[in-house]
Amino acid sequence: MYTQTASGEMKFTAMGQSYTFQMDGKDYTSLFGVTSAWKQIGGLTWEIAIKQDGKLINTTTTTLSADGKT
Repeated sequence: MYTQTASGEMKFTAMGQSYTFQMDGKDYTSLFGVTSAWKQIGGLTWEIAIKQDGKLINTTTTTLSADGKT
């Protein structure tokens, strides 16, 4: 689930774990020892670059539901 914090960051929560990030393309420590760099590429569409030990291991695109939470 995605929520926006009072400071404007986004918070992702899954499997009892969570982390915060911004849509600025910078690396943020995320779940399971990897970093994620997030950027908004459309209204409800985000691109996420996932790295482990500084090396890109996956790039994915996520489109949120209309309520912006899933």
